[in-house]
Amino acid sequence: MFAQWPISTYAVFITVLMVTCADCVYAVEITREVRLRLGQENKEILNALERRGFSLNEFCYCEKLGYIESVIMRRECEEWTPR
Repeated sequence: MFAQWPISTYAVFITVLMVTCADCVYAVEITREVRLRLGQENKEILNALERRGFSLNEFCYCEKLGYIESVIMRRECEEWTPR
């Protein structure tokens, strides 16, 4: 017989996939137009990446979360939607 526990003590598990941003509908290429729309913090991140010698082709902008992300790195994302 199962014990009757209050609902608040039950753990809820949500499956989150390890995905790449390149395969998501919210990922957009960082173009001149996209760069102009970005907030100051994201513009500073892009400038720092360029100063360190990274190509901006290796990154994308997530329109859903508002982040600059690597297009190849795997990450957990609840908002990921396939193209």
